[in-house]
Amino acid sequence: MEHVITNVYEEFQRLDYLFNNAGRAMYGEIYDISMDEWKNIVDINLWGVVYGTQVGDQITKEQGFGHIINTSSAVGFGPSPISAAYSTTKHAVVGLTTSLH
Repeated sequence: MEHVITNVYEEFQRLDYLFNNAGRAMYGEIYDISMDEWKNIVDINLWGVVYGTQVGDQITKEQGFGHIINTSSAVGFGPSPISAAYSTTKHAVVGLTTSLH
């Protein structure tokens, strides 16, 4: 994430908008999802947004402008019975974003 974002900034000398829009869906009962699958979905859906937000925040603060948009999902606002792993990560993205706002 850092490499991609800083390369864009270096090429254009500004970062107006950063869209963190990573997501991997995973469906199944919670007991059917292995810890490796949990780690994978958390790494993509949550950590990808956290990494992008940290890098983008540094740049936008230094330049004095810019916006960071984190995409979640409707399941980030309510229950999703057969996609607990996906829903968990999207709730976390909503929590991160509203905390920063």
